[in-house]
Amino acid sequence: MLSHPIQYQTDNTGAVTDVVTQAQGCFQADFFESDAPVGRFLGTTNQRELRVIDALLVGPLMREDLDSIARASNGPALIQALREKGLELPCIRISRRDFDGRVCRPGQYRLSGNDRKLLLAFKSKVQS
Repeated sequence: MLSHPIQYQTDNTGAVTDVVTQAQGCFQADFFESDAPVGRFLGTTNQRELRVIDALLVGPLMREDLDSIARASNGPALIQALREKGLELPCIRISRRDFDGRVCRPGQYRLSGNDRKLLLAFKSKVQS
């Protein structure tokens, strides 16, 4: 799990162009434009994980949405399993108001640029 803050940089249309993480006083950038993914995704045949992957390729997911998409009540465990298979899957804490109007900070999972490349390569291998 990432323990450092993440910032998303966007272009004038609001599309994410790169992800910048701050770790130990230095900045590391994960650019969407880089050619080859770093690391490996070991792949999966788990249907719950595949449903989550397909949803993440469309866009970020709130933690509470994971369960309904995966059709299981263990969304964070699925994220952990995918991380163990090589994905980063950063979790961003966002400010919201709960049912009672209190401010809360639920998690939102998203793909890093590298995750997207690894998953697209995985899906192209599976489909061929």
